Amino acid sequence: MTTQRRDDSLDLFSITNVAGAHLMALEFLYLLLGFRGLDGGLPHPWTPADR
Repeated sequence: MTTQRRDDSLDLFSITNVAGAHLMALEFLYLLLGFRGLDGGLPHPWTPADR
């Protein structure tokens, strides 16, 4: 029973770590796309679209 509980806690911990890493990667990609958008690339929600 104790091993099952340990496995559950490890699974939850790994899931939250993976989710956090994916969120950080998405934010990094958004920043990259935003800087490219300033140069006239893809539109970005943080930059004015009428520029």
